[in-house]
Amino acid sequence: MMQSIEAEVSKQGHIKFCEPIQLEQRYRAIVTLVEPIELLEERTLTDEDMEMAYRKANSEADSSWDCVVADGLSDEMW
Repeated sequence: MMQSIEAEVSKQGHIKFCEPIQLEQRYRAIVTLVEPIELLEERTLTDEDMEMAYRKANSEADSSWDCVVADGLSDEMW
């Protein structure tokens, strides 16, 4: 059985699981390093950044998406 479990790996190679786990037996594991935690923390948007991005995207209008052209389908739901 393969199962993914989120963990952090320190610079010294110590593995710390993000949530407690309990196993019935010993398992072999393959560790995949995804990205440095520092980069993830830098990329995290604040609530204000997310709200600004949402407002900007919400204010953009694309006339080609705002109109419906009859395509012959009778069951469209808008």
